[in-house]
Order: sequence, then structure tokens, then C-alpha cells
Amino acid sequence: MIRVLCFIILNLHVILVLAGNRTIVNYGRLCPEMFGAKADGHHDDTRAIQTALDSLDQIGGGLVYLNSGTYMVSSLKLGKKTSITGCGNGATILKQINGSKEGCIIVPAYSAALRIASLSIIGNDVNKGIIIEEANGKSENHPYLYNKEISNNVLQPYKWITIDDICIYHFGTGLEIDKPGYN
Repeated sequence: MIRVLCFIILNLHVILVLAGNRTIVNYGRLCPEMFGAKADGHHDDTRAIQTALDSLDQIGGGLVYLNSGTYMVSSLKLGKKTSITGCGNGATILKQINGSKEGCIIVPAYSAALRIASLSIIGNDVNKGIIIEEANGKSENHPYLYNKEISNNVLQPYKWITIDDICIYHFGTGLEIDKPGYN
């Protein structure tokens, strides 16, 4: 049974939620357990984790924190300023569901201040572990990454993406960084 001790939303920013001994939300962090994730290695946790990622993306970004356990997922798409981190590689595992057709974690083009950290990603021997999508386009379509002095009116496709303390196992390709292109 999960007991919610405190839940406050102020100006669309989540301030604090504690449930039992597992943190669900804490100063801009969301945990997928709030959306029904089990992290038991049997249930599909894709929808719960993706809902947490999308919720933070709608308020301008944040951190999805994965507790210890094995989260079964098909494919997760991070928001442009949304990070995902676990309790440590080996303690937090994203295990891709057999039959999944996409990469386990997809980083969209034009991402900024994004971090993937402290987890293990286990695949099904055919897909890609982490995909950083190809970037195309002009900066006026993405004003939060536009820097006229640096980019000369050309969009900076990625800024400050950190991948730290990650082990990627059993994928056809562990990390794919698509070649940036510009119009």
C-alpha cells in the first residue's frame, strides 16, 4: 500500500510527493510509480514511464527518477529538456520487451540540458539501446536553442546531453548518434 504524505502543485510545478519509502516526486522529479509502474521485471512499464516523461516535458522539462528494480519497456522518447536517471547501473534496469521495434531510449533532435544516467539498459539483441535522432532545420523553429552569435542562424542540434554511468547490453547497436544535417 502506498501512502501519500504530501502533494503540492504550485504554478504547474510539482513540489513534493512522498510515498512510503520510495520518492515519487521531489522538486521537479517524477517517478513512474506515480503512474502505475511496477519495476518488477514482469509488467510493461512503458506507459507509466512515458507518461512521467511527457508530463515533465509539458512544463518545460525535469527529471524522471527510476527507483531500484527492472522496468520492462518497449521504447521511451525523452522530451527535449527531460532527463532520466536511476539508482545506479545494476540497481536500476531498463529491459526492452521482446518484439520491440524501436530503440530503447530515443533522444529527440534539438535537445538541451538532458541527462541519461545511473542505469543498465538490456535489449533483445536486435534493436538499438540509445538513439540520438538526426537534426535538421533552422533555429527559428526552436527558439530556446537559438544563439545567433554562436550558430549564425543555424540551429544547434544538441546542447549539454550527458550520458553517465550507463551499461548497455544485448543490442544490435548500443548507442547511435545520427549525423546532424542542416537545411
